[in-house]
Amino acid sequence: MKIFKKIILLTCSISLLFFIFSPSILATTNENIETKKIEFVNQYSGIDLNSKNFNRTQMTDKENKAYDELLEIMYLENMDIAISEGYSKTEYLQLAEDILSGNVTLSENLNSNSITYSATSTRASNDHGTISTQFLGGVLNGVIDSALLVAGAGSVSVLIKKMGKEAAKEWIEKNVKQSIIKKLSELGLKEAGVLAGSIVGGIVDAYVDPGSWLAEQVDANDKIPSNGYIELW
Repeated sequence: MKIFKKIILLTCSISLLFFIFSPSILATTNENIETKKIEFVNQYSGIDLNSKNFNRTQMTDKENKAYDELLEIMYLENMDIAISEGYSKTEYLQLAEDILSGNVTLSENLNSNSITYSATSTRASNDHGTISTQFLGGVLNGVIDSALLVAGAGSVSVLIKKMGKEAAKEWIEKNVKQSIIKKLSELGLKEAGVLAGSIVGGIVDAYVDPGSWLAEQVDANDKIPSNGYIELW
């Protein structure tokens, strides 16, 4: 009985320590990501990966290095999603790159470089598509962040701070909007144009996580609307 009580006490103590320290761990992780993004912008400001359509064969050595760094930041920002959906880091980076470069579209059966992304029930079933709205949101944030790199900004929030909200809207209208529409069309959203009128305002208003907002709009206009997965077949 005493042993049982000690086990309960130990379990409670561990849980309490996790509760106390986990917010600080999360804060440290977020700080590391922000630091990495600042370094990324400082090193690669002015590079336009969107103009190369994320195609490595069209990139210079410096652009390829910037692309690698962008993918690494995307993984760090979305690591919890990748883990919860059963992706290893290698699988996440490969699928994210394949989506960005247009090597795959968001069809019912997603295969890329011998990896079948519908291999587990957590990724796809008869009831929903392969890619989750959360996963797509992370990829679309990558598209937005790479476009903002041209302006020397690491995020929409930084762009707003630099320019002000209205000027940021104008810049996004001119430099980001068409990249987003083009990428959504490439991914298989046949009616990507229906989002054109709301993209700029939506990205600015959802400046903390604009990619997730965009992914939710895609989910709302796919075969099975607003189910948390993307069905564009």
